[in-house]
Amino acid sequence: MKTAWWFALCAVLAVATVAAADSCLRFAVERNNDVESDSGVQAEVRVTNSCGEDLQGSNVWFKVTAFDSSHRALGAQTGNFDGKIEKSGEGKTWVFVSCDPQKVEKLEVEEEQ
Repeated sequence: MKTAWWFALCAVLAVATVAAADSCLRFAVERNNDVESDSGVQAEVRVTNSCGEDLQGSNVWFKVTAFDSSHRALGAQTGNFDGKIEKSGEGKTWVFVSCDPQKVEKLEVEEEQ
């Protein structure tokens, strides 16, 4: 009986781990060309919540990385969102990435765990 209970618990934990790895958040980033600086670029970060529940923006973390034309990282900045991100809703925020703005060819965003 104890063995069956232990295997059932392990199966539940394994499913929870796989579900957590398959994020229901979709991130997008683009450079905000309205802001000019010699010390970096401002990035607008958006997230779409398809998790089926509201999320606190302060718990949704991301990292934006600026790359040059050779796909070398020039700088990175982490951030999170303000307020609530409703289910099936979107959140938006801005971060400043310190780097040489003349060399930035691409911005990428990824979820931080």
